[in-house]
Amino acid sequence: QVTGAVDQGVNECENALQTITVAGNGTTYRVLNGASVTMIAAQNIRFLDGTQVYPGGYLHAYITTNGQYCCTLFPGMMMTGVEMSESIPGFTDKFFFRVYPNPTSDKFYIEMEPALRNQNTKIQIFNMIGELIESKEVIGNNGYSFFLGKFAPGIYLIQVNSGDRIEIKKIVKK
Repeated sequence: QVTGAVDQGVNECENALQTITVAGNGTTYRVLNGASVTMIAAQNIRFLDGTQVYPGGYLHAYITTNGQYCCTLFPGMMMTGVEMSESIPGFTDKFFFRVYPNPTSDKFYIEMEPALRNQNTKIQIFNMIGELIESKEVIGNNGYSFFLGKFAPGIYLIQVNSGDRIEIKKIVKK
C-alpha cells in the first residue's frame, strides 16, 4: 500500500513482486508539482480513490517483463528471456521449471524439475495487466500442457509456486 505525498524535487521509485496498491480506504497519495514517481510491479498496480497527480507532477507505472525494478533485479525474482527457438532449454540451478515452445501460437508445455514431481505445485498464468487467466494446482507429474488459443497475442507471465520456491517466466503468444 502506497500513501502520503511526494514533494517537489523528489524522485521516488516503488517496487512490488506482486501488487502495488495506491491510496484507497480513506487514504491519499499525491504527486506534487515538480515530483517524479515510478512504480514497477510484477502483477498489478491498482490506483484507488485518493490518488492525485498535480500539474507539473510525473507518475509512470508499469508491469515489468524482465525482472528489472528501480535499477536493480529483485532478489528471488529471476525472469528468463524469451526463447526464440523450438528447442527445450535445460534446467539450471536457478530455475526449477521450463516452458516450451516459446514463442507459441496456441499450446505450450511446462515441465517441472523431476525432484518436484511429488510436491504440491500451483501454476498461475497472468496477462500483462496482471489478470489471472488460468490457475492449476498439480501434483504427481512433471509435465503439463496449457492453451493460449483464445487469448490475444502478447506476453503472458507464468508463476509457479512449489514448496518454498517461486519462479516467474514469460511466454510470448504469437
